[in-house]
Amino acid sequence: MTMKKDDTLTLLLSFAAGAAVTWWAGSMLLAPRGTRLVPVSARPADDARLRKDVRARLDELVSHPRAIEVEVHEGEVRVSGQVLSGELDGLLVQLTRVPGVRRVRNALATLSDPSGFGESVSAV
Repeated sequence: MTMKKDDTLTLLLSFAAGAAVTWWAGSMLLAPRGTRLVPVSARPADDARLRKDVRARLDELVSHPRAIEVEVHEGEVRVSGQVLSGELDGLLVQLTRVPGVRRVRNALATLSDPSGFGESVSAV
């Protein structure tokens, strides 16, 4: 079978379009909070920077941010330490919204009374 010039061009364009779609789909990943797609460039490139961003949010979200330890590995944030029970749910929700955070692992213990910071507490 002999291909005409137009057939060759059509084949090349079809291949290029397929490759572009494959590249685009391959450069996306499923966000952990649902079915929204997030470009790979939005993944955390630097855990140290992400840790700094999370620490900055703690200052805005809880009354005792220094009572919370933050560890980050490949976009997965682990928070441990102590937090007031009334601040826990809002904190966890807001941390999932920090750009670059893929997952939040909660290892926080809750206190009902702020005078108890630094004492032994019950884990959640």
